[in-house]
Amino acid sequence: MNLALYCSVAEACALAGVSKSYMHAMIVAGRIKAEKVGRSYAVLRSSVAEFQRQPGMGRPPKPQPAAKAARRPRKPRGK
Repeated sequence: MNLALYCSVAEACALAGVSKSYMHAMIVAGRIKAEKVGRSYAVLRSSVAEFQRQPGMGRPPKPQPAAKAARRPRKPRGK
C-alpha cells in the first residue's frame, strides 16, 4: 500500500467539502474507495478527486415565507 496515494478522512472531507459523517456514509456505500486501517479509513485521493457533490443532494431548502401585507395603522383609543 503506497501511503502517498491515500489521505485521512479529515483531509478527504476538506478536499470534497463535506462533513465527516457524510464522508463515512459515502465510504460505507462504496461511492468513495478507502481501506480500513485499524479502526479508521485511509481514503484513496483519486477517488475523492473524482467525487463531486451534486447540487440536488441533501435536504431541500425551506420555502421562504411570503412577504406580509402592510399593516393598517391602529385607530387611536378614545376614552
